[in-house]
Parts: sequence; structure tokens; C-alpha cells
Amino acid sequence: MRYDAEVLSSGVARGPWTIVSPTMPESQESQSQDWRKAHALAIATLEKLIRTVSQANEKDIIEAQMLMLQDPTWWTRVEELTRTLDPKTAIRQSAEEFASSLDQIADPYLQQRAQDIRDVAALWIQTLTNHHTVRIEPETIVVTDKMSVRDIITWAQIPVLGIIVEEGSPLMHASLIAQNMGIPVLKLPSAVKILSHHSLPSQILLNAHEGYIELFDEASTGPLEEVNPNRPSPRYVGPLNIKGQSFEIMANISSVLEARQARDFGADGIGLVRTEFFFEAADHLLSLDEQVDLYRLVRKNSPGPVIFRTVDIGSDKPLAFLPVNTETNPALGRRGVRLYYQYPDLLKTQLQALLRAQDDSQPVSVMFPMISTLEEWQFCQHMAHEVINASNRPMSSLHLGIMLEVPSLLFLIPELATHHVQFASLGSNDLYQYMLAQDREQSSDHRSSGTFSFARALAFASEQAQAYHLPLSVCGQLAAEPQWALLFAGLHITRLSMASPQIPRIKAYLRDHIASPSALEAEVKEALSSLSSFTSWMTS
Repeated sequence: MRYDAEVLSSGVARGPWTIVSPTMPESQESQSQDWRKAHALAIATLEKLIRTVSQANEKDIIEAQMLMLQDPTWWTRVEELTRTLDPKTAIRQSAEEFASSLDQIADPYLQQRAQDIRDVAALWIQTLTNHHTVRIEPETIVVTDKMSVRDIITWAQIPVLGIIVEEGSPLMHASLIAQNMGIPVLKLPSAVKILSHHSLPSQILLNAHEGYIELFDEASTGPLEEVNPNRPSPRYVGPLNIKGQSFEIMANISSVLEARQARDFGADGIGLVRTEFFFEAADHLLSLDEQVDLYRLVRKNSPGPVIFRTVDIGSDKPLAFLPVNTETNPALGRRGVRLYYQYPDLLKTQLQALLRAQDDSQPVSVMFPMISTLEEWQFCQHMAHEVINASNRPMSSLHLGIMLEVPSLLFLIPELATHHVQFASLGSNDLYQYMLAQDREQSSDHRSSGTFSFARALAFASEQAQAYHLPLSVCGQLAAEPQWALLFAGLHITRLSMASPQIPRIKAYLRDHIASPSALEAEVKEALSSLSSFTSWMTS
């Protein structure tokens, strides 16, 4: 029996499965009504959990959930509701009041905060009711209705092989952590109900590369590769060179620890350092010396070249200690480079730190986020030159580039190259969102004309970049999707950057599917000649 499903975190797993439903039936709840004690126990649970994680971004998420639990406004509201409602209902209703108000705002960050509130409320209720959790055996696949950050971290320590969940999106916090940890996750609506009806099959194949699950009985004991003999081995991690064409497959990271892990996954370097996560992990405005130490550690632990992105704050990535005025549509408001005009010292200090992190003869590569005009690029360039001059360093000390994630830049590549942009990286997540006016958490349909137009826009950008000798790479999520990676290679975009666990698979896929670079170029050109050709090629 086979079911199509949406990929939230890619990978492949096969093994026995266990149904775990965080929402247990009413009859399984105890009658404990001590909501105050439960509140303290819930906080203690998160405090214990945070000591078990190692990555900074995971700690940040747990700390944020602890702050939610400690919010006096929420406590007061629960206290008011318990005068007329039982504690469990009071907690759930108060959480829904706060979460629903955030759901109404068309902003991915605030909508994720709403989910965090619901997750924390579930933990509080679980502690209140002395909720019994199904024991999960190691090396199993979890089937559940919802998954939280706490679930992912806990299950990773068991460890589980993979997860099938009824709700979620690839960009929710739990999914992002699963991606970083290399845990495959598929979204299958009504998964618990569907799979609870299957008592005979003893194993599930979870294919979160191609997006399906398949059930097997005891007699189906063949090796995993036999299910899909054309799937490349995920163990290939060496440098990639095909008929004289080299390909750099690099890692996106958010912490020093991830820089170390990138080497283990065979990364050729680090194509995107999300420096804003260093600030968020520290929960304060990092000093010059603190930043220098962090950037040096990243360079020291990287398996190859490193590209730092200056802080990309705003929209779904605010910093509590750096106030930004509330906006109706933050995704189109003051974020990325636009925030530097309000906080120029933030950019200046970071550039100084990156310059000081240059402890060898190699320049430090720096790119600026959310550039949408030539003037914004010139502002950043001028700031960098000021910092270099003040430090009595040569201009070659910093290698300056841009994130190409706003559609207007597609038509400014000649001007940007003329004004000394040294490299560009396609941020496919935001570029797709802005081109199609579609929330980036929504899944793309390879058969849609919208996706086809986006692919043609990428081809145009590549042509322009080649014409003006501007090195172009990709660091968005599409780089980790095999057929898109193949399309990028056919467009002469030979540097791709992605979550570290995806690197072996993409290297193997490119190695096995590129007979020759020139043949692939002709194949991609034909695919982009019409919508039908594109649809056929992308789904082949």
C-alpha cells in the first residue's frame, strides 16, 4: 500500500512504526487540577530539555517557549478563566486566544509564534493531566498528528528513523530542526487514522526524497535500494568533478557547531552563514570582540571557503533586543538591508568584525541580504569601504556580494556588475515568494506555469550573470531538491548551498545524472522551451 505525502525534511528510512498521538482521549487524563504546580513542572521540563541540545538555534527556540510560559499576561488570563472553567480548558482557551490573534496576521514569523503558543499549552496540559506517553523504541518511525520542537529533540535522542505527521510545513521550527538533524519527515493528512487501520504491515518505507510512504508485511525483506534501484547512494561525499566541470556543494549554517558538522557531510565549504542566528542565540547585541571570535571559529572549522551573510533581521526573524516598528506587512517592510539605514552601527560593527576575522591572506566573503536597488548596494559597498580604509587594509580584504532574492535585481545585473558586485547568491525561498506573491511555506507545483516562469527567470539571471562575469550560486531550499539542483547545473550555476545532511544525496544525484555538462545544458534549454517540456522534465 502506497500513499503520496509532502516532504517536510528529506531523507529515506525504512523500519517498524509506532503511532504516537499527543492529543490523548479524555478517558486517559487524570483529574489533577493543580495548574500552578503543572506550570512550574512544564518550565522545569523545558529547562531539562535545553540542557540536552547542542545547537544554538534549537536552544533559542526552547528558550523562547520558556519565555512564553513565563509571560505574566498568560498566567493572569488562565487565572481568570479558572474561575469558571476547569484548568485544562482554561489553558487551552487562553492559548487559543493569543494564537488566533497572531494567525490573523499574514506574517510567517508571527504564525509560527502562534504554533509555539499551542505547543507550549499542550506541554502545560500534558503536565497538568499527568499525560501518559506511548513508549517509542529506538530505530522506529513515529506516526503522529502534530510535532513540536520538544518532540523532535526528544525523538532524535532515542533515536527514531523518521516521522510521519498530519500537520506542518517545511519552514516551521520543528521541520527546520529535523532537517538539521537529518531526520526525514513526511506530512500525510489523517496519517494516524489511515495507518491505525493497517494491522498487518510491520514496516514502513518513508521516502522523503520523492514524497511517499509504502507499507510492507513480514515477507517484504528486500534491501531498501531494491524499492527504488535508481536512487543514488547517499554515502557519496567526495569532491564532484564531471568531465572537467567542478561542482561546489556547500553547507548553510547557523552556528559554529554546524560548521564542524558540515565537514562530516562532505561539504566543500560554507555557502551561507546566517549570522543573525548568532545574535539570537546570544540574546544580546554581540560586541565587536564576540563577533570576531565567532567568525574566526567558523572559518577555522569550515571544510572550505566561507560566505558570511550580514544580519538579515526583520519579518520572520526579529531580534527582541533590537526594536523594529510594527508593520502591516513585515515581509515587504523594513528587513535585511533596509534595517541598516535605521541601525548603521549594526552593519559597521559587523563589517569590522568580519575584517578582523581575516587571519590569513584570503579575503573574507560577505554578502548583503534583501538588496532590491542599486542604491542599496552602493550604501553597503560604501560602508564596507569606509571600514576597510579605517583599518588600513587593502580593498581586497573583503570580497563583497549580494543575495539575489528580490525580482527587481534580475534586471539590474549589468549595473550591479559595473558597480563592482563581486558575486551573487540566489535566495530561492524569498525570490519565489516575491515573484509569485505566494507564501514561501506553500509547496510549489512543478506542473504550474508559475513555477515554470520562475525557472525561466532563473535562466535569465544566469545568462545575465555569465554575460557580465558575475559568479552566481544558489543557497535557498531548491538547491537541495535533486531535479532543481540538476536544472541549476544545466544553467551553469555550479555552486549550491544547502542543509548539511542533504549534501551527500545531492552530490550523488548530480554524479549519477550528468552524463556531460554540455548534454545537460542542451537538456535544460529544451526543458525551458515550453511549459509542457518543463513539466515533463521536472517530473521525470
